[in-house]
Amino acid sequence: MNETDRNLHDLAWCLSSAPLISPRDEQWREPDWFNRVSLPGEFAPPESDSYKLGIRFEDIICSWIEATSELELLARNLPVHDGDRTLGEFDVIVRHEDKIEHWELAVKFYLGLGDHLQMEDWYGPDPRDTLKSKISRMKEHQLKLSEQPAAQTLLREKGWEISQTRAFVKGRLFHPYNAYRHRELDYPIDVNENHEKGWWLTDTGFELQEDLKDGLFTILEKPFWLAPMTRDLEYVVMSHAEILRYLSQKNRHGGGTLHVARLDGDLNELSRGFIVLNRWVNACGQD
Repeated sequence: MNETDRNLHDLAWCLSSAPLISPRDEQWREPDWFNRVSLPGEFAPPESDSYKLGIRFEDIICSWIEATSELELLARNLPVHDGDRTLGEFDVIVRHEDKIEHWELAVKFYLGLGDHLQMEDWYGPDPRDTLKSKISRMKEHQLKLSEQPAAQTLLREKGWEISQTRAFVKGRLFHPYNAYRHRELDYPIDVNENHEKGWWLTDTGFELQEDLKDGLFTILEKPFWLAPMTRDLEYVVMSHAEILRYLSQKNRHGGGTLHVARLDGDLNELSRGFIVLNRWVNACGQD
């Protein structure tokens, strides 16, 4: 799979994977026309293969908008200033037919600890990032940016009137391994029941989990966190024992989480998982 094909593979996931948040509210619901817009036959790679996954996600979505005749990208990361103070920025302003929309984009990955029904008990690989903090910021700040007088002045200067604000939030929730395996999943009421799902274990749990001991795995660097892995990609296949050896080194040299894909016999992805070290759990305040 060449770079363009991989970007198309990621694009298909970015567009067709289930939204992370329940689509009850129109701001969080993909419009009817969204999934009818065709994928481009050719798709230029994003500007960067950034290790900041949010930038890669934005690059892919914006490249798709620019390659799609039904859409026009009017602005990306447009800052709103009130004097010397920056109030925020519009992620994307896009024209569809005769309407102009403001889209906020995010791709997020959270692991459930504690009470899985509570949004504050879902933590990112950076434990300072929680599902609650992200969604609260989007609801209370990012999606309301166009209501600010300074933003309204800027939009009038551009000759734009925002008809709809939308949140496009994709990603995965990683459930405790045994809950994932038995499909006994709890999650907050605001989460989409069809959300993309993975599993997590501590390093000790991974070592002891019998049904993983004959498994095949690959370690996922951030540019590969989006679409499922396929045998067409180039990656290092590792055994359970090799993952444990890697974790032993990681335990000594920093980093609290390891993102992996479990592979089938044909080297296609079976599932996604995080293996976490005690220092990550402790940083989440979940002893």
